Amino acid sequence: MNRRFVTASLIGMFFCGLAAAQVEVDANLSDEQLWTDSIYYLKIGRMEYGQVYLREYLERKVDPVKTLQFSEKDPRSVQILTRLTTDPKLGELARAALDQIDQGWQMRRRDIPRIKGEIDRLSGTARAQFQATERLKETGEYAVPVMLTYLADPAKSALHAKVVDVLVAMGPSVVEPLVAALPNLEQGPKLLVMGALGRLDYTQSLPYLKKITEDAKAAPVVKAAAEQAISNILARNPRYSPSSDAAQAFYELAKRYYYRDSAVKPGGEGRVAGLVGDVAADEPNIWLWKDGGLVPQPVSWELYYELMTMRMTRRSLQLDNRVGQRDALTLWLMANAKRDSKLSDDVVDPLHAEDFPAVDYFYRSAGTRYSLDALSRALQDNDLVNTLASLKSLREVASGNAILAPVGQAQPIVTALAHANQLIRTNAALALGWAAPCDKYPGMDDVTSVLGTLLDGVKPMSALVIVPDEKKLADFAQLAKAGGYEAELAGNFEQANQIVEKKAGQIDLIVLDYALTTPGANQTISLLRENALLRNVPVLVFVASDKIAEARTTLSSQSGIAILPEGVSAEVVAERLDSLKRELGRVTLSEAEVARNALLASKALEILADTRLSQYNVELVRESLAKAVNGKEWDLALQSAQVLARLCSGEAQQLLADAALTRIDVEQQVTLLNLLGEAIRNNTNKLKPAQIDQLQKLLINATDTDIRQATAKVLGTLNLEPKVARKVILARDPFGSVK
Repeated sequence: MNRRFVTASLIGMFFCGLAAAQVEVDANLSDEQLWTDSIYYLKIGRMEYGQVYLREYLERKVDPVKTLQFSEKDPRSVQILTRLTTDPKLGELARAALDQIDQGWQMRRRDIPRIKGEIDRLSGTARAQFQATERLKETGEYAVPVMLTYLADPAKSALHAKVVDVLVAMGPSVVEPLVAALPNLEQGPKLLVMGALGRLDYTQSLPYLKKITEDAKAAPVVKAAAEQAISNILARNPRYSPSSDAAQAFYELAKRYYYRDSAVKPGGEGRVAGLVGDVAADEPNIWLWKDGGLVPQPVSWELYYELMTMRMTRRSLQLDNRVGQRDALTLWLMANAKRDSKLSDDVVDPLHAEDFPAVDYFYRSAGTRYSLDALSRALQDNDLVNTLASLKSLREVASGNAILAPVGQAQPIVTALAHANQLIRTNAALALGWAAPCDKYPGMDDVTSVLGTLLDGVKPMSALVIVPDEKKLADFAQLAKAGGYEAELAGNFEQANQIVEKKAGQIDLIVLDYALTTPGANQTISLLRENALLRNVPVLVFVASDKIAEARTTLSSQSGIAILPEGVSAEVVAERLDSLKRELGRVTLSEAEVARNALLASKALEILADTRLSQYNVELVRESLAKAVNGKEWDLALQSAQVLARLCSGEAQQLLADAALTRIDVEQQVTLLNLLGEAIRNNTNKLKPAQIDQLQKLLINATDTDIRQATAKVLGTLNLEPKVARKVILARDPFGSVK
């Protein structure tokens, strides 16, 4: 007999130190017997044997469907493996075995020949019908395409009523594929499907049924069946207010997906199942009608609700809506932006190709009205992704007073300008600066000051570090600094709250120790999240290695956090933080983006200076403008010089003169001298005597013709007294060198 001997030394390389043992595994054991023996040893506590046998089983790469069948013969096997998933020595094996069971379950659910066999059994005995119904319920949404082929087949008419009964018994998981198929079905199966939908209690089918009642081409019998289904659903949902038309109904359904209404979320323990059919799957399906049949398209959970929102709003926009097309269009823009923000190497959208236009493309083409609508909703939702996307669109397309239009009782752009979050506030100021509205509005006096902050370059990021132990506090602060954050230190929640009250809008990261007490880490996070400005700030929780499992359980209800073991490398911290930022839609500006914003701010200041409105007091930021004019980035320097040239004050003119006199590059110096001359012509001479003297010396000593001509023009605008003006002649006239 062939036997294999596996020693603990070999196993130890993978499973951290079980007690030394030599376990004999019969290589001729059948797959089923090997599985049975593995579970038996684990059940009676002979872990060293169970581990070796289970590993041997997994290495055989048995068909997952067979593994599922083996596990079903002993229902306790799943319980035992589940209990062992957190075991430090056996957890990896237990999780691998459970994954294989789940894979087998998913594969069996998709087995079309098996599904057809179960449907055919509906014509058998009462027991056969019961068993077939239960197995079809287990199969869920994957049975629907096959069941629809039966409903469309006149030869299967004897089964039609029973198939409809089973569809109703299958519950919410069948609604999404049924309504996706409904517009494409012939009259016979369409009537049967509407009958099933009418017996189900789910209002999500109402938009599709309402659309049929509004279809002028629909047969009277089809319209009547749709009306009856609607009536049946509403009778069982007395609290539901039906929409005025199909387009509005699709929009209302889109909102439920967008906000993850309980009726469209997957069911679970203690909850009523919603419309997500394959609750246990790693990825949910979006059902499409292709090539004459239903096709499931798996998508990631990260994108599912945004994609369904886009699908429902698109259906609304395709109809002649008398009420809510404006709302539907706005919601599509926002769902698309959220979808786009979640894409990564790991999160891929199979429904939109790589050449699908960027978010900006759709926002810009929609225009000011819809960007303001999106901004209003995004601010209420604390949605940074759409707040920034709508503000960028407003900067590019809004003009004049149109940007001040109210949405409801508030002006979204004014709300954004007053926001404590610096990124929102500065982008609102950019949008207002480029639009330059003349009507007065709250915060109008602040626009130029906010724009001025963008001229000052890269702003440091700030991290709130909450750690009770002083040594740990210093270590965590150093970790934050290594990541490019300025650390705001707190030893407890009270100290942290004092920092939050002053700087909530400036905090980009929260770092805390799981060992916090009164309140603990979970309550601390919840209390901090009550501040709207911190709800989308990533949180890193550092945990002692022996408390990891406890922390995962305690913090399971928190979103936007990463649980990290103490002592983890800076690379791992950076990787998890980047992932969190993507999840939360956080935007970290690069140096190039900061430089671009500075240029945009400078142009906005030029536009505002041209309005000559006292509320847009650009003089307030002339020091920032001067700094930019003297900086290395010529594009920003030139744009800022153009702003200084438009200001009336002597200080602005003098700052421009200093920049022109000290610029080294000849071409750039000529440009600044020309702008200085323009400023003097528009606002009269306000230069200091010393600056005039420097200009005369530059004219006298310069060898470059362009500089001499530009300097001469500047001096020519000054209308100098003879005592001063004579200096150039006396210095350059050759008679000055003879007696």
